[in-house]
Amino acid sequence: MRRGRGSSQNTPQVLLTADVSSAAERATIPQFRASPIRASLSSFNVTPKTKINHSHKRKGETNVAVINITLENFEAEVIKSEKTVLVDFWAPWCGPCRMLSPVVDEIGEERTDIKVGKVNVDEQEELAMRFGIMSIPTLIVFKNGEPVKKTMGVQPKAAILGLLE
Repeated sequence: MRRGRGSSQNTPQVLLTADVSSAAERATIPQFRASPIRASLSSFNVTPKTKINHSHKRKGETNVAVINITLENFEAEVIKSEKTVLVDFWAPWCGPCRMLSPVVDEIGEERTDIKVGKVNVDEQEELAMRFGIMSIPTLIVFKNGEPVKKTMGVQPKAAILGLLE
């Protein structure tokens, strides 16, 4: 053990150097060969501390305050609606859609003066094509059966509420 210049007496510093030039010298240096660690996730006991609430439920299920819009009910729920309608075009595999979903659900629960609906673009391709949905999530506001405002991507609640004004 060697102490470095200017170091305290109680803090030893170790200097390791090796000049290995011949094969014989290299043979005397121990070599470490690590074996791969194999662990199965089932060997870990993992329990979440908080309950996870996934807003997009199973295929086609949405919040009670939010209507599942299909090609079959689109005309009745959106086109002929006397209320302003906020329509969320989404897909279950879409991460940003899952982030936006609780916000849309909350608006559906809070705002009784509007109607909120969701269109699963995987199941309702014709509706997605009809409104030129190229990116999800996409929100479209309908008034008197006509699309009046459109936004794409995750939006804060205030921005979505601004679309409805």
